[in-house]
Amino acid sequence: MSKLLIPWSHDSRILKTSVRLAFSLCLLIVGALVTAMLGSGSFTAEATDAPKMSLDMDISGNTYSDPGLLGDNSMDVRQVDSCTSHIPGNPAPHPHIVDLVIQDVEDLTAFQARLNYNEAQVRLAAVNFVPFADTSVEHPAAISFLNLPLDETGQHKTLLTIPPTPQTGTAIFGAVPLGQISNYAAPDTPPKNPPDNPTYSAPRGGLLARLTFQVQAQQVGQLIEIDLDDAVPNAPGSAINHGGSGSLALFDGTIAEGLPCPGVPTPPPLPIPTAPPLGPDTDGDGFSDTLEAHAGTNPVVACGTVSWPPDFDDSARVDDTDLALIKRYFGKMVPLAPARYDIAPEPVGDNFVDIFDISKVAGYYGSQCTPTLTIPDSDHDGFSDSLEIHVGTDPLHACPTTASPDDEPIDAWPPDVNDDTFADIFDISRVSAYSGQSVPPAPMRYDVAPEPAGDNVIDEADISRINAFFGQRCPGP
Repeated sequence: MSKLLIPWSHDSRILKTSVRLAFSLCLLIVGALVTAMLGSGSFTAEATDAPKMSLDMDISGNTYSDPGLLGDNSMDVRQVDSCTSHIPGNPAPHPHIVDLVIQDVEDLTAFQARLNYNEAQVRLAAVNFVPFADTSVEHPAAISFLNLPLDETGQHKTLLTIPPTPQTGTAIFGAVPLGQISNYAAPDTPPKNPPDNPTYSAPRGGLLARLTFQVQAQQVGQLIEIDLDDAVPNAPGSAINHGGSGSLALFDGTIAEGLPCPGVPTPPPLPIPTAPPLGPDTDGDGFSDTLEAHAGTNPVVACGTVSWPPDFDDSARVDDTDLALIKRYFGKMVPLAPARYDIAPEPVGDNFVDIFDISKVAGYYGSQCTPTLTIPDSDHDGFSDSLEIHVGTDPLHACPTTASPDDEPIDAWPPDVNDDTFADIFDISRVSAYSGQSVPPAPMRYDVAPEPAGDNVIDEADISRINAFFGQRCPGP
């Protein structure tokens, strides 16, 4: 069975080739084989725009060459096995490790994966978003295919990861690099000809994540199917954000516990539809008027109160607070999630908060808009007067009178919870102790996000808001 969802611009939605029974699938390395140099007789695989996301049920041969061990920062996928056979089988509960693989993709900038399974047979136990490590002194980092290239600064990108939340029989998770991603820093597999970034290599595919499944007891003689879902029956489904317009083919996986793997032929792909045109952007903030109308932001004001779509806390800057706010709704449908967080794809969102929305926010990470409407901040400490009134700090003084902790009846700077002039681990530990609690019983003093007046819940947004000032002194005398 094949399914197709229309992609928007650079957001490749899904072409699913559902392979229901286990079989040994030999994936072709798609792309032109061309002569690399006249008279050389050598050939180079060129990047293609026919992306495939697969569950590789046998991870042997999937490797990374660590520059810290004299390697060359390359990643290799031996072959993708859609089925693995355990004979004679294991009747006891046991783990099975699976690699989530991407192939034939250009300029990948984000992914999300939806898995469905029968929990009586198997369940997802863990997701390792960075299964490899670059241990070099020059650019040390935890590595997946998504941040395999070195960027323009000579470093691997930092990944924002969205782990799965507990749900019966299904899980969704994803990852996206922080900050603006150029084609130079976005990986290709196989490489373009010529490559646009010589700092890495992934000729046969790359690992997006390494998954640990727990196989339940007494499964000998069973075919255990793991469905890489296309939003049917559970939405949102698996998807990628990349530089091409090709649809994403999905390939499921099967564990044959005590059985050989049977085979099923693969249906041909469906044609790629054209992307819809985008509408006008009156305020020039990078989001069309129709998208802003859908999200409820002001389409004629580029910066200010509820004006810039990725700036959820109206701070005129996209930072950890905004990422924490949108991550709370990851995988949810509108209206269970507010339409305010459904800011992609153009031109009117898709009524889901998914990796495309988070990728859009992450792309603006660290960016600021030019305020046209501002929330008053009388003491210029980075927190509005209304937020400070809400948490009970002094909106007219950015710093406490003394550096002694807890010696003044009214605090001055919202992230400085113990009133010692610094935002540090002592402040974060006090707030994190109430994580997940409503206000009250949690102290309103700790409800420092979002602008302009908190949300009466102590959660990741509050911790992230304080963490954004970690190690800093209050901005005043």
